[in-house]
Parts: sequence; C-alpha cells; structure tokens
Amino acid sequence: MIYNPLTGRSVPVKRVITGPEEIPMVEIGYEGNLLRVTQDHPVLTKDGLKRARDIHVGDVIIDASGNEQILSYARLGELLDGQIAINFELDIASQDPLERVIVADNIASGDLAVQNSKLPGEE
Repeated sequence: MIYNPLTGRSVPVKRVITGPEEIPMVEIGYEGNLLRVTQDHPVLTKDGLKRARDIHVGDVIIDASGNEQILSYARLGELLDGQIAINFELDIASQDPLERVIVADNIASGDLAVQNSKLPGEE
C-alpha cells in the first residue's frame, strides 16, 4: 500500500519495476529531503505535475503532507555505475494523475502510469 497525501487514502501497489537507468538522474530537494529520479519522472508542483528535468531551484513542490515546499536543490546528477530505477505502478482504475500520486523522501510524485503518460501541457 502507498499513501496518497492528496486523496488521504492508501492505494495497493500493482507491481514494482526495477531496472538499469542508463542516463543521469535528476536530484531535487529541500531542507534535508533529497530525491533522485529519472529525468522523465513526474513531480507534483504547485502548478501541477512537471517532469523532473523541468524542475528548478525556487520551484514550489508538494510534500507528503500536501504542503508547499520551495526547492533549494535541483541538478542533473552524475551517471552512476550500476545505477537502477525503481518504479511503482498503483492498482487503481483511475488514470487521473492526482489519484496516482506517491511519495518518496517527503516529495510527492506520480507512479509509473503517470510517468509513461502525457502530462497536462505536453503535446
């Protein structure tokens, strides 16, 4: 089960996908919270979901409690030897990205289905 801070409900995990990631990951954080995600991974901001590659210092993201936090750290990391990515796919019928929010290191983001879909504003 994974807790969604926006809906206030826990959702079952359908599957966990782990595999090599062969491009550098994005590192974002604030106040001791640091998240390493793929460049395409969606992150929940006050303006909606954005790809990690489009997140910058000063952007406002949403934390695990649904509160706004200002990013103090955002950069493209180094490609690490043996680097892997771990993705969760939630077991729910809804395709609404906000119903598919997960939290990692106190930062709200989307599950694998959201990562693989077009975000609002993407062509």
